[in-house]
Amino acid sequence: MKVILRKFIFVFLCSSLLLACDRENEKWAYYNETQCADPWEAATSDNELLSALSGFFSEINVQTSSIVFTEDNSLYTCNACGCYTGRVIEVRATASNVNKLVAHGFIPFTKEE
Repeated sequence: MKVILRKFIFVFLCSSLLLACDRENEKWAYYNETQCADPWEAATSDNELLSALSGFFSEINVQTSSIVFTEDNSLYTCNACGCYTGRVIEVRATASNVNKLVAHGFIPFTKEE
């Protein structure tokens, strides 16, 4: 019984360390959504945007661990296609995936958690 318990604890600790290492390798990037000039299809709700982002990330072969929508109303200036909506998309992914996102207009940043 003690041997089984020790093996379980060992496997649990190794798994925990691997997960912690994966989180340390993750970075954040953000994107200021535009009225209609984004590389994914336009969305009017958060659910539609999440679906559009999912398809876009799949197309460019990017896996994310977190997607967060925030608002920055100081960005909203006009209704032209290239103007910002005020919605900011924040994405957490591995460093290599963040590099792929940068090629599509995302900007890396450090997020305090």
